[in-house]
Amino acid sequence: MQENPELKTWQQLSSAQQAQVRAIRISAEQIEFAGCGAKQLEAVENHTSDQLVGLAILDGQTAVGFLVLKRGSTLPPWAPLGAALISGMRIDSAQQGRGLGSAALVLLQAWVKRHWRDCDELLLTVDEENHGGIKAYRRTGFAEIGKPEPGRIGLVRTMRLVL
Repeated sequence: MQENPELKTWQQLSSAQQAQVRAIRISAEQIEFAGCGAKQLEAVENHTSDQLVGLAILDGQTAVGFLVLKRGSTLPPWAPLGAALISGMRIDSAQQGRGLGSAALVLLQAWVKRHWRDCDELLLTVDEENHGGIKAYRRTGFAEIGKPEPGRIGLVRTMRLVL
């Protein structure tokens, strides 16, 4: 792994890197948790405001992961307006276990502070059965808020990191 993975917006990626993002594969179980990558990319490509951004996780020049970040008008009703919400984070199955997801979460904090100065916290929801995700989020400073709530496929935890 490169010592310092990098985050780049969808628009900053080369066409080859965009193709790498499209080729990211995760397990069927992880698709249950993170949702369909094609739908995420469609939302990123069709959104015209600065309220939603797609961020690729690069290891060198190779895109190994992707996430969507939302704020303002794109937030769900339960999220406060000063929040940035991480949605559908995924790391390619072949790249998992190398610390890239955790490194990306740390980089994301700096990215939000620099580019979305109006956001003072990061939020995410994680399915209760996504033990690996919960562990990574806790390791990078996220803490659970509230009680688990019913979600799309089971109980969902909401986690927060104050910036």
